[in-house]
Amino acid sequence: MEERTETFQGPNGPRSEDGAGVPSSMPEPGRTLGPYELVSFLGAGGMAEVWVAVRRGGFGFRQVFAIKMIRPEYAKDAAFRAMFLNEARLASHVRHTNVLPVLDLGEEGETVYQAMPLVEGESVAALVKRLAARTREPLPLGAALRICIDVARGLHAAHEARDEAGHRLELVHRDVSPHNILVGVDGVAKVADFGIAKAFGLAHAGHGEADAIIGKRAYRAPERGMLDRRADIFSLGVVLWELVTGERLFQGIEASAFFSKTPQVPDVRAHRPNISAAIAETVARALAADVSARYPSAEHFADAMERAARADEIDLSSKVVGSLVIPAADADETHAPTTSSLPRPSSRRTWPAFALGGALAVAASLFALAPHPQMPATVASPAPVVDSPAPVSVAGEIATADAAPPLPPASAKPTAKPSATPRRTRAPAPKFSSNPYAH
Repeated sequence: MEERTETFQGPNGPRSEDGAGVPSSMPEPGRTLGPYELVSFLGAGGMAEVWVAVRRGGFGFRQVFAIKMIRPEYAKDAAFRAMFLNEARLASHVRHTNVLPVLDLGEEGETVYQAMPLVEGESVAALVKRLAARTREPLPLGAALRICIDVARGLHAAHEARDEAGHRLELVHRDVSPHNILVGVDGVAKVADFGIAKAFGLAHAGHGEADAIIGKRAYRAPERGMLDRRADIFSLGVVLWELVTGERLFQGIEASAFFSKTPQVPDVRAHRPNISAAIAETVARALAADVSARYPSAEHFADAMERAARADEIDLSSKVVGSLVIPAADADETHAPTTSSLPRPSSRRTWPAFALGGALAVAASLFALAPHPQMPATVASPAPVVDSPAPVSVAGEIATADAAPPLPPASAKPTAKPSATPRRTRAPAPKFSSNPYAH
């Protein structure tokens, strides 16, 4: 199988990693696929195009999605089509914060498509490339670990996914790479494109799984044949090694060929001497040539990364990652797009802030900003405001709201009610933060 490379939308149209343009028979904005209306083209990869789309509802409601459309030459292939649809159905069982879910699957004529949430951010491949061009330095160590811990948690959820009957699905991603890891402005990393690599590899191998070469060669595990979850752990180990060192690990060679000459990968400390032994050992175990020597699960890998980071007092906050996705000066502001900022259906503008990796941007924050229908009656209403005397200062102390006001003397006449009630003001609401991991 030829190695797939993702493409990213630039100012002059879709571009691949090497800068070459990607021909595409793009549909016009405004075209509908089922309930989705295409709005803006995001980019193209070796086997799919991705668009921003909206789905409209009553009361002015609309929700934004990323629509991945399989290229017609692959959609017409019966073997690929069957494998792609089957793998997408299996992937829909994965539900985790760090996995980009497939929300819908459909076809319109000869077009087969997936609907996914839009993640406001970029792929790790695009992030690293942009930062390297600006600083020529690798990612901060805490950011590299945070991204890979998130991905490991998502992979573990996929590896443990079960069907409705409770049977484990034995899902393996097979194409974990910087191109298939998305990072949002909230600093949360998500792994995308479950099942697509397998469908692409098996449908074009012409035989069985043993004959299929799946995934990008620079991130493939050295073993062949029936792959299990430890193949994904190896691929994520390659990603971590590269994020930590700022270098490519298997440049121009596959891991299988590399290990035929060398028993183990280079120590990360050869490229970044200030790395601790604990972190270096964590990376090395994930990249063991012997499958049995690797971590038994992605969860074990994530736990090991967190232990090593805590021992070195490394900040693993997602806020650090989010500050790399957007300008640092704006890192404390909310950057969720509002519905008014969306391009009109007839517009040909693109959203250059979004980069391809499988799907890009945020649906949840847009939903929160869109107008909503009346809430059900079962939702608790706030307690009514009771007119009670304001707290009174007594001998330097403040009377609480629960304390009863002192009774006037029996002979005292009731005081006249003030003509104007003092205007009460609400306490300012805390500033909203879209980052659930900041604290």
